[in-house]
Amino acid sequence: MVSDEDLKKAIESLKRHKIRWVHSTFVDIRGLMQDVVVPAREFINGSAFKSGIGFDGSSVRGFKSIEESDMVLKPDPKTLVVIPWTTDEKQKSAIVIGDIYEAYGSDESSEVCSRGYVAKRAVKAAEKMGYTGFFGPELEYFIFSSVDPTKLVWDLWVSPKGGEGDSWGAPRIVPESPE
Repeated sequence: MVSDEDLKKAIESLKRHKIRWVHSTFVDIRGLMQDVVVPAREFINGSAFKSGIGFDGSSVRGFKSIEESDMVLKPDPKTLVVIPWTTDEKQKSAIVIGDIYEAYGSDESSEVCSRGYVAKRAVKAAEKMGYTGFFGPELEYFIFSSVDPTKLVWDLWVSPKGGEGDSWGAPRIVPESPE
């Protein structure tokens, strides 16, 4: 739910920084950020925050089929930030993250919305049982003593399915050249 205070702060920020464009983003099922660029006036008049931004869900891989593809991106004003490297007056931009809703559905996020959808449902279920969930990030890192970082690559053609479907693989070390 969008609070009036958060909405007011976001709109004031857009006006104060003379923002022209807002990158309205969401993360798809595969973890890739999707972006819809909307004129800032749609946010300043409040309609984009309150009603959301309609889009075709069939154009996002893994979302919907063409006959049930109407979806709405509802931006969260608490996530709005100015993009600092857009200094040209004509290109001044901000970015906001939102949740995905069915166009003719409920007030809850769509099942294709990956931004905390499972966690939000788990919290609601836990609250119904009388529990309170506490969450936090797990900070983790690895130290390698024998890896040459100049030989690390992100191989787009490695597929866990042997070439079928998505072709995303983890970073790997390039083998030494036999030459």
